[in-house]
Amino acid sequence: RLHASEACSTKPQLQHYDSQGFLTNSVTYSPSYHSMMSLGISSGHANLPYAYPGPSSNLERGMVSYLMNQLDAGVCCPLVMTFASVSVVIDNGGCGVEGLEEKVVSGIYDGGDKPLEE
Repeated sequence: RLHASEACSTKPQLQHYDSQGFLTNSVTYSPSYHSMMSLGISSGHANLPYAYPGPSSNLERGMVSYLMNQLDAGVCCPLVMTFASVSVVIDNGGCGVEGLEEKVVSGIYDGGDKPLEE
């Protein structure tokens, strides 16, 4: 709960430029936000029916979603968007990005700000 509370109370920081003056437009989130995202991803919020298909996998994902919303609704929006994108990625063969299907169903959170290919 500590991470959930801190993730809700710490606003993301927009950084327009890096230390050398180059335009970056990057956003820095608190470590607690990343902890909550990692919890949601590893719990199956974004991938459970795809990683573990079965007759009750959507129900199980719904229960994870409900519990995550009790902790921190702020991270649930990107988790739901990730879940919604999985079928599009799978149906379109990774959308032209090598290994993207495996990444979205892996259950591993990577909070880095980098291209999909990495």
